Amino acid sequence: MRKIYILFTLVILFIMTGCTKEIKLNISEKEIILHINEEYVINYEVDNAPNDTEVVIETAGDNIKIDENTITALKIGAEIVTLYLKENPSIRAEIVVIVEDSFAITSEIDSLYISETRQIQIKNNTDFPLNLNWFTSNEDVATIKDGLITAKKAGITTISIINSNTNERKAFDVNILADDPEEVIIEGVDPIHINYEKHLTAKTLPKTASQEFTWESSDTNIATVDENGVLRAIRSGEANITATSKADPSLSATITIEFYVDPIKLLASFNEEKPIKQYVTTFGYNPSERYQWVYGSVSSYFNDDMNLVTKIVPIDENEYAGKTATPEMLEHAESLLLVRSGILHEETKYITYHDTGNHTPGANAKMHADYMVGKDNRGNRARSWHYTVDENYIYHHIPDNEVAWQGDSYDAYAKSIGIETCVDFGSDLYTTWHRTAKLIASLLVKHNLTIDAIKQHYDFSRKNCPQTLRMSNLYDKAIELVETEYIVLTELKDYNITFTSLNKEFVDDHGRVIDLPKMETKVGYKVHITNNNGYDEEIILYSTLPAKE
Repeated sequence: MRKIYILFTLVILFIMTGCTKEIKLNISEKEIILHINEEYVINYEVDNAPNDTEVVIETAGDNIKIDENTITALKIGAEIVTLYLKENPSIRAEIVVIVEDSFAITSEIDSLYISETRQIQIKNNTDFPLNLNWFTSNEDVATIKDGLITAKKAGITTISIINSNTNERKAFDVNILADDPEEVIIEGVDPIHINYEKHLTAKTLPKTASQEFTWESSDTNIATVDENGVLRAIRSGEANITATSKADPSLSATITIEFYVDPIKLLASFNEEKPIKQYVTTFGYNPSERYQWVYGSVSSYFNDDMNLVTKIVPIDENEYAGKTATPEMLEHAESLLLVRSGILHEETKYITYHDTGNHTPGANAKMHADYMVGKDNRGNRARSWHYTVDENYIYHHIPDNEVAWQGDSYDAYAKSIGIETCVDFGSDLYTTWHRTAKLIASLLVKHNLTIDAIKQHYDFSRKNCPQTLRMSNLYDKAIELVETEYIVLTELKDYNITFTSLNKEFVDDHGRVIDLPKMETKVGYKVHITNNNGYDEEIILYSTLPAKE
């Protein structure tokens, strides 16, 4: 019986062994080719194993990264990915991963001469369209568009090419070379009307030489030219414009340009296509800040008179009256509290822009004229200035050529004309700035000064004045108004100019925006210009007003 039992057991074991199937790890591909940033999902199957059998996927290199069963190509090279069963590492499979470029540069460029162009040739290593973006590290040296490099000036730039499908990037440096310059030429220019800008074109021969120039105007009062050759016509007359080769300063070219006045074009150039609408802060006392809306004008030219009121302060008797200022004299005289000392300017060199720092309603030019000669000022501070401007009038207090105690420095006292602009709450601040521009322009002409003569109180003593303009970032706009008035005063002094609003509910006949519409609206006004020599022209100009709310 024992033998029979053993035999039976062997038969059972033989049957069980014959029924057990081999566990296998199968993969769909043994070699794959990827391009940088391309992904591949590994497909595998495990035969004859429980459902919870865990498969480990790993690699030893850094050409790719593996996240679960997804491979991402990182850099060029070949790598082996190994898959195995965690419970039985001897059951495994391998995939060879080859990472290739998606594209190759077949015509890399080392150098070019100025003005040369060259097309970069690209080979697509994939079966899919490339989506290439082209970049240059220095567009002044060379530009690139759709693989076409254009050399601009001597230097080195890095050309980068990015396949946006894969974020794969290639880059190389290009050295831009220049031949020796032989001649400079400026292209001819027709006469130019004032308040107009034109980009002048110069070139060096041969065209492969450096095309960089320095520019110069023989008379900057008539025309200026910047480092890029942008010419700005300021006044009528003639000026010589010179372009000089930076590579060889002995080479230059000069042309004479005539600048003329076209009255109607000039007024058209002052048109404000989008007048400002700005919430402005004024500064003073009780409270320290107030807020109000400021509307601009449809023109930077203010079609109104200055409305000058002369109310000269009497001279306070003192030993210095009629004498020319010196630092020592002014140091002593200031302590005497003389509102008008009668001390003469050392020279009239500047015009100083202030604001009153008094936003009390009604604190207008007349009020400040009265304050200057009042007991409080005479007894405590004895401050003085030459003019006060409000929305309606300009008051003249101290003769232009005399010292006034404004600006907190010797140069301001002894060399500048001080102008206080009113910021009284509820007044039309923009009209005040317009009227101030007319006054300053007239003083520039009267004293043979240029726009550069205009200074802020801040420029002399670092006091934050004119504070409202400065804190609202509108000081440059105020100077633009001065420039406009100066041009009209000097170039159109013999002409009569009138404005007629075509939308009087929003714009008056001075060009001021007096109200805003409920929605953005285009408004018009007619400019009519005449003189005694038969000139008679008009034009209708348009501006777009912003909505009130």
